[in-house]
Amino acid sequence: MGRRRFVKSLVTMGVSAEAALHLDKEKLENITGDPTEEVPRLGALKRPDAEKYEEPPYPETLSEREPEYYTISHNDWMVAETAFDAARKVQRRIDQLDDSGLISSKVIMQSNNGTEPYHVGVVRSTRIRYDSFDKRTSLSELSETKKETADITVDELQGELPDTVSGVAGEGDYETERDGIELRFSESVEWDESCDDEECDEGTTGVEFFQHPYRYENDDGDITCATGCRIDTDPDGYDGTLSLGPRVKSTFGDPKFLTSAHGVFESDLDDDGEPEEDPQDAIGRTIHQGGILNTDKIGEVDEIKDRRGEESWPWDAALIETYRVGIDEELSAGNRLASDSGTNEFSGALSTAGRIGKDYYKDNMGPTCKQGIRTGRCEHTLWGYDEDPDRPDQIELMRDASDGGGDSGCPYFVDENGDFMVSGLHRAGDRRDPGDGWPPQDLALGIWIGDIEDGFNVEVV
Repeated sequence: MGRRRFVKSLVTMGVSAEAALHLDKEKLENITGDPTEEVPRLGALKRPDAEKYEEPPYPETLSEREPEYYTISHNDWMVAETAFDAARKVQRRIDQLDDSGLISSKVIMQSNNGTEPYHVGVVRSTRIRYDSFDKRTSLSELSETKKETADITVDELQGELPDTVSGVAGEGDYETERDGIELRFSESVEWDESCDDEECDEGTTGVEFFQHPYRYENDDGDITCATGCRIDTDPDGYDGTLSLGPRVKSTFGDPKFLTSAHGVFESDLDDDGEPEEDPQDAIGRTIHQGGILNTDKIGEVDEIKDRRGEESWPWDAALIETYRVGIDEELSAGNRLASDSGTNEFSGALSTAGRIGKDYYKDNMGPTCKQGIRTGRCEHTLWGYDEDPDRPDQIELMRDASDGGGDSGCPYFVDENGDFMVSGLHRAGDRRDPGDGWPPQDLALGIWIGDIEDGFNVEVV
């Protein structure tokens, strides 16, 4: 059997495309005796020579990453994959009813309102488009120019969509169908999470953690900037505060940092309800290491993808290219994680090996850590996962309460016995109102790192 036919046969059995692309017959036999009973899933992609990327000088090219697999039972696979198929089916119907992009269907992993895990959540979002939004303000008190929402209401959606839907997993002889997958409808308020210095000083969205400049020098004199700490945009341009994300690298070229897009350009709305600034105006904008001393320049915005541009929601990411300190000195992008203990104190490091696979989230394999300048380092339970072939996947994490601005652009990672594997990039907060008298659920929303890698043609290092 040829390579293409082999991969196709695995996908037909129900192996995810990401997992199948890295499998061959020998690997498959070592992982499972019967892929239809114990389904192989991709947990992570890891670089075998990861230590070479820990300190500069870094290798000029990227070594190939190797897959790390786990297996789940056929029943667990069926429950997960049929739910995602059902969500895709519902989304196609939603797109026929509304073209605002503000109504989405996703798989909810948690049980709420008496529902079973892995049901389909239909969410009608109201998007707040200015940075000074106080989450205690009611929607009725906001100017209409400050919010975007779909014309169709939740009640109208419920009238157009069924109470339950079926989903299919596998293909052909391996196809399995599950009926009775419940649809649950909710309203949400989503906000951009950047804040300026004035707001932070007032304490309404006060930045509390990782405010110091974090730089370190190795034995060769190379100066490196840490990640997971505060950064500011150039006060002479747009003045915003956000978090520094994970380090990435293209096949050829120096490592760069990721952060959110909306934190590096003016995303407020004017009186006509239009953004004050085009996202592409941020290209070349200076990024400083913020906090107590914010004069240390990190670099400049090199590339940006934002939901208000040509790319569809929920793109919200930017690349920061580090700059040359002097004629013979260059600031390197590092993988060490900042600590809230003070200047040049560090607490672990993001893994240089690679990233988490999508299957990890679809199977709800464990909690996710998030390190932002507003909330610090926190561990969250997965609430839901929004998968769509036409736009980046979104990770949804449960949190106890809404927080202020500043976390945008921070890394999501999974702690594998001290090896912090990158899984996503934080972009916004959300308050989900499930209705029926149930309390609202506060969520953190992030973009899955695999789609960011593909979109920018980079890899986590």
